[in-house]
Amino acid sequence: MVGLENAPGHVVVSGAVPALDRLEKLATDATKIVPLKVGGAYHSPLMAGAVPGWAAAVDAAPMREPRVPVVPNVTGEPTTDLGALRRALVAQLTGRVLWTRTVGAVDAVAPGVEVGDSKVLAGLSRRAGARCLSMADPGTLRRLAREVAA
Repeated sequence: MVGLENAPGHVVVSGAVPALDRLEKLATDATKIVPLKVGGAYHSPLMAGAVPGWAAAVDAAPMREPRVPVVPNVTGEPTTDLGALRRALVAQLTGRVLWTRTVGAVDAVAPGVEVGDSKVLAGLSRRAGARCLSMADPGTLRRLAREVAA
């Protein structure tokens, strides 16, 4: 099993179903466990079998050096180095998500914006001490314009 800190007090655990079942049985009443509906055990060693094919696909994909820094969630560090980004794309398949570090790096430049009809990532970002707006909130565009203008 691999634990991923989404935000202070909010941990995601990825692993084999029997191990996760045992973890749930060991949890105390003070621990809230919510199974996530995901398509795979992403960001865990259980994805190791997919790494060779994924690495080949990433290596073959046409990419250019980014114009602005990208913050891979497996490092939480901004980079414009294309080789580092390709390595991060492969590493994130089995590696831990460093959410708090990632949103902190983004927040140092500008507030994050969650696109979609959810506010989950914006809430996790705020719990990690970062600014994040959600497009699910009708006032987001006005607030974003004020943030950028400031």
